[in-house]
Amino acid sequence: MFLSLPFVILFTCCLILYYTVKGCYQKPVLLLTSCIFVGYFNIAYLLIAALIAAITFYWGRWIGIQEQENKRRRIFIGGIVFLVLFLVAFKYLNFIGENIAVLLGWFGVDWKGAITSIFFPLGISFYTFQALGYLIDVYWEEEEPERSLPDFMLYMLFFMKFLSGPIERAFDMLPQLKIEKRFDYDTVTYGLKLMLIGLMKKVLIADRLAPHLDSIFASVQDASGAQLLLAGLLYPIELYADFSGYTDMAIGGAMMFGYRLSPNFNRPFVAKTITDFWRRWHMSLTSWFREYLYIPLGGSRGGTVRTLRNILIVWFCTGFWHGASWNFVLWGLYFA
Repeated sequence: MFLSLPFVILFTCCLILYYTVKGCYQKPVLLLTSCIFVGYFNIAYLLIAALIAAITFYWGRWIGIQEQENKRRRIFIGGIVFLVLFLVAFKYLNFIGENIAVLLGWFGVDWKGAITSIFFPLGISFYTFQALGYLIDVYWEEEEPERSLPDFMLYMLFFMKFLSGPIERAFDMLPQLKIEKRFDYDTVTYGLKLMLIGLMKKVLIADRLAPHLDSIFASVQDASGAQLLLAGLLYPIELYADFSGYTDMAIGGAMMFGYRLSPNFNRPFVAKTITDFWRRWHMSLTSWFREYLYIPLGGSRGGTVRTLRNILIVWFCTGFWHGASWNFVLWGLYFA
């Protein structure tokens, strides 16, 4: 999407208007641009994302005003369950229905799988995780409930990170929304350079490798051993150039508006261990699972057995987050 002409026009117009209006009008310009960006794909995507953002905002306020811990905890759990079920309904119902059909088939029941999701909204995994993290931070009292609905909507819908992150924590981004942004030549030019670096990664490396690798993987029975070996070695490079290229463009574009997003990659191929690799690859997701799942489960504090259990749970969820199929689950367990 970042490479399309409509995006270039939208981004340019937004940037010019953003630094022209200044003051309290800057955030409405960004919010309107974000709504246009998301709604351009499908108006339903915008309505769903905006609804989840509004519900999360008011749910966080609801948690914040409670004085009795038991009631506060029940409301918090209700919010977490709601968001998880929301994600399941749109991302995993097809997978659940297909597996129920297979299971019933073992007992001779012919069931085609009536459980199906409606469609898959863009960015749902990322903004749902942001919403979950926000409610957890509010419940843990690490974040005060946000008082401005427009600011929270912008935090959730900001177009430079909407499609594929980084997954921003509320206490990193919401304070940035309270500060008026002034045009800074050095910051804007650095952000533009970062966008150009990401563009080169995407166009010159990822997009050039992808057709050749796709053709090999599509007909592995016809490929030679040398072709398969080369494709296996080049695929991580293509994937890295594609994802980190997008991330560079997202971070660089946000920087041009005066916002700093979290880094997502830190030279992952110089890692010496699997653990080190995942500290460097998709860092915002790895950090999210560590802070909101691994550590609350007990981390490595409960002995070897509990530590291994926690690692398996985290990586099962990590694999499942990447895709609704068993190959992703097995991929996650392999890394565990």
